Amino acid sequence: MKKDVIWGLLDQVLQSVMNLAVGIFLIRFAAKEEYGLYGVGFATLLLLVGFSNAIVSTQMTVIAPTKEDQEQEIFCASLIIGFFKLFIPLSTLICLGLMALSRVYEFSYYIDLVYILALVSPSVIFLEIMRRYFYLKLKPKSVFLMGLVYVSFYLTVLLWAFFTKQTSLHLYALSANGFAALIAASLFFFFSDMKIKGAYKMSSDSLKESWKDGRWALGGVLVTWGQNQGYVYVLALIQGSVMVAEANAARLFLAPINVLSTSFTKVIMPRLVKLKINNQRQQAVRMARKILFIMLSIIILYSFAIILTKDFIFKFLSKEYVYIEILIYFWSVFFMCQAFRINNSILLQAFRMFKDITLCNLVTVVLVLVGGLWVVQYYSIQGLITVMSIGELLLATMLWFIFNKKKDNIIN
Repeated sequence: MKKDVIWGLLDQVLQSVMNLAVGIFLIRFAAKEEYGLYGVGFATLLLLVGFSNAIVSTQMTVIAPTKEDQEQEIFCASLIIGFFKLFIPLSTLICLGLMALSRVYEFSYYIDLVYILALVSPSVIFLEIMRRYFYLKLKPKSVFLMGLVYVSFYLTVLLWAFFTKQTSLHLYALSANGFAALIAASLFFFFSDMKIKGAYKMSSDSLKESWKDGRWALGGVLVTWGQNQGYVYVLALIQGSVMVAEANAARLFLAPINVLSTSFTKVIMPRLVKLKINNQRQQAVRMARKILFIMLSIIILYSFAIILTKDFIFKFLSKEYVYIEILIYFWSVFFMCQAFRINNSILLQAFRMFKDITLCNLVTVVLVLVGGLWVVQYYSIQGLITVMSIGELLLATMLWFIFNKKKDNIIN
């Protein structure tokens, strides 16, 4: 397991460094409004990836281990095919709709952004599904190697756009993301053990099986995204894309924490499921708590490191971002609150308690979005991040209360 965790961490370090590099690149060379729009586009991609995680990736993680070894590979392939049978036609309709609208209305940069997202989102989703597949098969080394291919193509395309003096760098960054994801995911899909033969015929049945719990997971993803990424749309709607740029610039320097948390989740989740299947449920709970302690320790140490090196870090920013120091402190507190919520959430996911997660999320997302819309008008970004932090703590408390309430039935 230690080697798997190391490979998982290496992969997330790679992704984190790339995201940090792309963010700093756009902060330095793109207009502030463009970086804000990139933030809106990236948040939208996270939402779409979340949808696929709910319907495909998470369900694949919890359902596939319950099947015979020979059935697992064809099930994974059929689930992926079933999802894209629905998603790709939808993306195509969006593109055709935008092309029709362009004949009647003049495109704004928001519509251009939607057009790019419709084109690149299937590839980005495909890459994330393949990442989760290899984590399911306990092959984090393959995830890391796939990440190397992805990052290499991503940065190559982005640097080409820069040196050839292309405009709208935020759109090129999103396009490079989709192109690189398609290359990496397709290559590793070809070399995976998934069985394509017969998968298409099974795709509808596999999708129906996934939908039973996936519908609740889907609701959970939507409201969790609203709680964690909804601030982008709140700021864009009320204060414009420039304020989105400032909020995301500050959050960018704490992005490794978020990526690290994702790494722990992907590595630990299949193991929690296996412990549950083998009736080692108390061990699963103890493992989740150990991960929480590790995550909190890392967040605290990393936050102090950022504070101590902030003068050096700010040298990489343009003068337009000199006032974001206070936002870094607010985001540090937010990520500590988020660690409690994520830990409780993955524990409930491993025990397939998706309905409970969704219902709790519904309560907190309403409070966060409604409260955020009011607070941001008077206390700007700082007030919005404070509301988000309170929402994370409230959600973590609710999830822990529900788990304790049902603990006897779950463990015994």
